[in-house]
Amino acid sequence: MKKKNHAVGRFAALTALAALLALAGRLVWGWRRVHAHE
Repeated sequence: MKKKNHAVGRFAALTALAALLALAGRLVWGWRRVHAHE
C-alpha cells in the first residue's frame, strides 16, 4: 500500500509538472506569435 501511495504521488507530481510545462509553452508560443512582427 505504501508503494502504491508513493507511485500515485509521483504520478500526480508528473501530471502537475506536465501541465505547468504545457502552460509555459503555450504562453511562450503566444508571446512569440504576438511579437513575431517586430
